[in-house]
Amino acid sequence: MTSTDDELSRGATAETAERSRRRLPPWAVRALKALVLALALWLVARLLGGLGWDDLRQRLAAANPAWLTVAVAALAVRYVAWDQRWRLAIRAAGPVPGRRVTFAALLAAATVNTITPTVRVLGGVVRARYVGRAIGQATGRAYGSVLYDQLAHQVVTGGVTLLAAVAAAFAAGRPGLGWSLAAAVAALAAALGVWLARRGGGRETLVRRLVGRVAARVERQGRLGTLLSHGRDAVESFTALVADRRLRLRAILLGLAFVAANAGAQWMIFAALGAPVSPWIVLVVVALGTAAGILVGTPGGLGAAEATMIASFAALGVDRLDATAASLLYRALHFAVTLGLGVPCLVWLEARYGR
Repeated sequence: MTSTDDELSRGATAETAERSRRRLPPWAVRALKALVLALALWLVARLLGGLGWDDLRQRLAAANPAWLTVAVAALAVRYVAWDQRWRLAIRAAGPVPGRRVTFAALLAAATVNTITPTVRVLGGVVRARYVGRAIGQATGRAYGSVLYDQLAHQVVTGGVTLLAAVAAAFAAGRPGLGWSLAAAVAALAAALGVWLARRGGGRETLVRRLVGRVAARVERQGRLGTLLSHGRDAVESFTALVADRRLRLRAILLGLAFVAANAGAQWMIFAALGAPVSPWIVLVVVALGTAAGILVGTPGGLGAAEATMIASFAALGVDRLDATAASLLYRALHFAVTLGLGVPCLVWLEARYGR
């Protein structure tokens, strides 16, 4: 075992021990998530008090099929942008499989993460497993590109969500809160920049820490602990990708394309209902709803995302009936596209590369 492997192993072990000391008991985490979800649903119930369900059903039935078709296309296109970003990372690290394999692996991973939200690392395992086998590469090395892609996705969507929260405060007529959030975001960005600058040449150490954290998460999943048995390959691949500035720029642009397609689908659903809403309001609410779904950890963010979106649209002045109909349609189409494409992809990949 090399020194890099030793460092990764020690980092994962230390991370696991530290997290074990700091982590809340599993039942407490589940109780907290259930409480957040219950509060969100209670808020929506208050907002929708007196709303006629027959009116909602008629509103949904009257949606324009042409606009809904375009919305479905946008929800599929977002995965095309995501797949292209991941392919750029794979190509920068070595050989790249056919687009059919990477697109199928991405959708299969999205399906797995939807079904098993409490083991979110599993989606990355699925991607690395199938792509690694398709190009004859060790799973650890393939995981380097997956980890980079996941990091890029979280950075872009997280940044958009923070800016969305600031915009939502101003749009809701709370300039004081808006300026406070803006100052907090600016301070966070400055602190992160200073911290990275002080690290100087310690980028490789930072990358090892990131991979060590993922290794610790994987280690807690039992049999999945073999994923990073070739930890050195994952570290080397991820380190090289993080250092690639040209790749970084393209990853950000493709991440923004994903966010735009996501919000665009919701905007088209409002158009299908004959109730156009400002694209900026849609962008803000979709970002907040997605973040809420991830934090609560229900399958696909079910319950939390819908509750957050309906409440946010209503708070920003959108008619309650339109907000409810559009949010429910968007979420229904999201699940239909993800699972409708992802389940066949998972079956195909397992039949071809599973053994």
